[in-house]
Amino acid sequence: MERHYFAGGNTRDGFVDLYKYVIDRKACNKFFIIKGGSGVGKSTMLKKVAAAVCSYVKTVEFFHCSADIDSLDGVAFRELGVALVDGTAPHVVEPVYVKAGDKAVDLAVYLNAEKLCDKKAELISIMDEKAAHYKHAYELIKSMGSIYQSIYECIGNDIDARALSNVSDELKDRVSSKGRGKRRALFAGAYTSLGEVYLEEKADKLKVVHLSGNVYVAAHVLSELYKKLSDGLHDLTLFYSPISTDYLYGLEVDNKILFTINDKIKSKDCVEFDSGARLKLSGNARTYADTLGAHLDAVENSACDCLKSAKLCHDKIEAIYKPAVDFNKVDKETDEIISEIKTLI
Repeated sequence: MERHYFAGGNTRDGFVDLYKYVIDRKACNKFFIIKGGSGVGKSTMLKKVAAAVCSYVKTVEFFHCSADIDSLDGVAFRELGVALVDGTAPHVVEPVYVKAGDKAVDLAVYLNAEKLCDKKAELISIMDEKAAHYKHAYELIKSMGSIYQSIYECIGNDIDARALSNVSDELKDRVSSKGRGKRRALFAGAYTSLGEVYLEEKADKLKVVHLSGNVYVAAHVLSELYKKLSDGLHDLTLFYSPISTDYLYGLEVDNKILFTINDKIKSKDCVEFDSGARLKLSGNARTYADTLGAHLDAVENSACDCLKSAKLCHDKIEAIYKPAVDFNKVDKETDEIISEIKTLI
């Protein structure tokens, strides 16, 4: 089975890095940190490793770049205790257990400096332009955060506390498994150059409970459910809203059941749970949410336009670096990593 996640997000607090949750670095067998700038082949390496190993494991986790969803920033084979991550900014990752499981792989060594010696001025110009687009994007997403918070609080004040507790209890009763109290946190989706994106579409090994109705109501329900399951008896994976780690859009319990707002996730065992119908909102709350929601959508479109412009700059940077890379050597390095992982199979 494939699982597709974001471990980093463009949020109201800037770029938020959750790469520490890709895998437990203390418990894993091998942790590869791929270094190197744009265009050197990091994402391609991750895709090739995943393709070579996927038939030997039950589940492969793919961690996509929030700047470019077609690009990978990480791959994990958790049953083997193996993960590979892109360790370059903005999600800087460094070796901790050097030569004792952690291994840094620097693809920049395969760049031909002579082919880049006259490109510095052009690179500076494009990188400065890219940084400006990101600055504007984050200013807009910060504004989105204020709007979202206002709607979320309005809905929360309108929900009957006892009814909310009863609904969360009803969901909690669907959990029959036990875990060891482990916690993990990732993003349910991301603001990208293509807009607000949610990647995961299939989770056939999980029971999926889709919380339909008003998304803000559902977020409050998930928050209440999380509180009731935070008793140390369950393994929980929190899936945050793209806008902030203050809001939940999904909660996976004991690797068995997934409660989610994302209606794109399908499973052989999938049920609808209309939280909105169970928690009636007043007309004033709905009107307020709808009015501010229209403003939120407009600002989001502008923010994603800035991210699109930033990606165009990134593509130009990659186009400068790619001709200077010795990809035969990158491929050889990739094959060596695959061979190293296969010793664990």
